[in-house]
Amino acid sequence: MFLQHDLIEILGGMDLVDEDGRHPPEPVVQGRLKIIWSDHGTGEFVYVDAADPGSYPVVCHRDEALELMDAGRWRIVEGFAPIYPSDTDIPENHRAKRDADWEMIKPIIDRKPDVFVKMLRAKLINSAAELHDTTKITIRKHLLRAFHGGMVANALLPGWDAIGNAGQPRPGKADGPKVGRPVKHGTKSGCNITKDIQRLFLIAADAYERNEGLDLLGAYHLCMRMFFSEVAEEVRAGRTTRVPTAEYEKRGLPRYEQFCYHVRKERGRLASERRRMGERLWALTSRPLLSDSTREAWGPGARYQIDATVLDVYVRSRRDRRRLIGRPTLYVVIDVFSRMIVGFSISFDPPSWQAAMMALANAMSDKVAFCARHGIEIERSEWPCAHMCAILEGDRGEIESAKIDGLAQYVTIENAAAYRADWKGIVESRFRILQKPFGPYVDGYVQSDFRERGARDYRLDAVLDVDDITRIMIGLILYHNNYHEIVSYPKLPEMTADGVPAVPREMWNWGIANVGGRPRSVPEDVLRFKLLPRAEARTRREGIYHHGNFYTCEKGIREGWFVKGGARTLTISYDKRSCDEIYVHDPSEPKGFIVARLTPASRRAGMNGWEVALQIACDREISADRRDEQTMARASAEGDMDAIVDAARTKMREAGPQASLASQVKGLRDAKGEELESDRAQDAAEYRAAIIGEPESGDEESGSATVVDIGAVKKPDRYSTPSMRDILKRDTEKGAER
Repeated sequence: MFLQHDLIEILGGMDLVDEDGRHPPEPVVQGRLKIIWSDHGTGEFVYVDAADPGSYPVVCHRDEALELMDAGRWRIVEGFAPIYPSDTDIPENHRAKRDADWEMIKPIIDRKPDVFVKMLRAKLINSAAELHDTTKITIRKHLLRAFHGGMVANALLPGWDAIGNAGQPRPGKADGPKVGRPVKHGTKSGCNITKDIQRLFLIAADAYERNEGLDLLGAYHLCMRMFFSEVAEEVRAGRTTRVPTAEYEKRGLPRYEQFCYHVRKERGRLASERRRMGERLWALTSRPLLSDSTREAWGPGARYQIDATVLDVYVRSRRDRRRLIGRPTLYVVIDVFSRMIVGFSISFDPPSWQAAMMALANAMSDKVAFCARHGIEIERSEWPCAHMCAILEGDRGEIESAKIDGLAQYVTIENAAAYRADWKGIVESRFRILQKPFGPYVDGYVQSDFRERGARDYRLDAVLDVDDITRIMIGLILYHNNYHEIVSYPKLPEMTADGVPAVPREMWNWGIANVGGRPRSVPEDVLRFKLLPRAEARTRREGIYHHGNFYTCEKGIREGWFVKGGARTLTISYDKRSCDEIYVHDPSEPKGFIVARLTPASRRAGMNGWEVALQIACDREISADRRDEQTMARASAEGDMDAIVDAARTKMREAGPQASLASQVKGLRDAKGEELESDRAQDAAEYRAAIIGEPESGDEESGSATVVDIGAVKKPDRYSTPSMRDILKRDTEKGAER
């Protein structure tokens, strides 16, 4: 039951409890004993502490061990005998040393079980030391090695092969002679690097790894200041003088070379740099590149990558060239297999799901019609990409959105890890290809020296709008797809055999014909409906209201969406690149939507969403600039109104007591007629003064007015109120008669 080389595990820890008051599920191994000999006749066996090479044998009886096992204190596990090389693999000098040491202790080893009893073992050791003219310490050392090494001669093999290995430290005492390479310059002998000093070095190394602004030399000086120096007794005002501690005053401080050696040896250069940079940055910039994404794409359309960047050029508004509106965002979709740029979009939205969807819609739609809308004529063979991909790889913030569920029924979505742009290295490299030509030719291109004194601000040179940038980008993409050769592309042997150049269009066409077949296609209007962003819109009498515009459709007119009281909330999809139409969700329709078009009253035909937003913002700025003036004008008008009312009240009081309400109401009609005749006479006088040149008053000196007798005019059978011209003509004729 208890065999040589088996292990006895000492168990414990069952009396311990965690924070929740629970005991460990299994006992804890607190130590291991190695059985080195057993006597089946007597039931005795001998063990040593497996973890302590200086422990001596202990004799134990089988019954005692069984009691400990029943109590759960011991457990027997199978062990293995030490494995030593054969004599043919052992150097001759090692064999000679082994045999000499084994000859000293073999007579003692053969005296079992006496050798395991302390008193008897001591006598045997004394006899062997006298016989071989050596010390008892030497004999004990050999015996311990034999006990722990399997009671065989090879247990005494010397460990010379482990002495002085490259990379292994040569221990030295702090006050002992200098070990290692001697100091070439200076009078000080140099400092031995002990375990304690190494530990201080590693503390400073931790500071180096945590602080990006601290280099290794700075970490060394920090270490010297913290652990190897002290403030001198001599104190000067405003200054502190540090000197080496007494321990290092004579020998000298640890040198910078020693510090670097031990830090890099202990931590490793790569591990230290990895901890310093952080896992994210290290993986992004320094990890080994042993594979690429092309291996995961079996043919054209198998895998698309999508990503965004802010273009290095400032643009102006299409509606007002004087207005600078910033740098647009470029989204690019690329086929991994062929490196074909299958779609893109340019917008002023920050990188988001909405902007990504517009790029995907472009990737999966007809490019001939798209280029035609921008005044560029192409052949279908120049950009033969209007297909759905099998796998779409993008960023988590854009592609992981719940709003992409409409696309997920057609495409498998994969997301790159956060801050790991290298996972989409193919599309990332396309940005450099597309942006590099901008610099020498495009006004408003971002310059690196514009902040220098005297340099012109490049933003003032901007002349292009988003349509211009789109046309430029189409030209660059056509060049890339049809002519740009990818030097580092890992071509298949079959592609080389067929003479296919590493040009995206050629590889796309070859892949369609030989590898993956034709990718899937989806009707463009259905695709746009699935991909475009969604929103809630409310109907009004003017139409369906969305982002400052109104839309109408035949179904809405027919069902009374726009009549008073017929308002409703609708779910729509919209394209920010064009405000001319929206898609109203309607499950009853075959395609699931109806198209609503912009009403003429909106006055924004041909505009895009960013231009509409810009116009709304400009209108608000105009209103804001006039708000104070408007407020003051209103205040002035109200002040004048108050003054007029106060004056009228004063006149009312001066007019004396009023008649009764009944009498005023009774004569209301007559008073109104008199007032009307008076107003007409006053208007006639003012008109005569303005047109004929006569004074407004008939008697300038007295100031009395001429009363026009309207009642004296003979009314015709079909009476109509005389015009002002008739009245003036009649008065002129009467004056001539006089």
